[in-house]
Amino acid sequence: NVRVWRADVPTLDCHEQDFAFFNLSDSPVTLHFKWDQIAAVCKWPSKTETLVHVENVWDGTRSTSKKPMELTLPPHGSALYSAD
Repeated sequence: NVRVWRADVPTLDCHEQDFAFFNLSDSPVTLHFKWDQIAAVCKWPSKTETLVHVENVWDGTRSTSKKPMELTLPPHGSALYSAD
């Protein structure tokens, strides 16, 4: 019961991708993934070969696409990440 949306965000000096995660369930859900897995599913061209910075838009924490992620979403919760 989780949906992932991707949006292309053109900027002046690079191409940014935004990813939103939505928990549609009445229960919390924890996701375990690597960004390159999300990139492959979302057809994120050529990003899997480079170290991409990923930022949680709401709290500012940064990671890389190679680092394993654990994301817990509360019931009907969401999270937003920006990658460049």
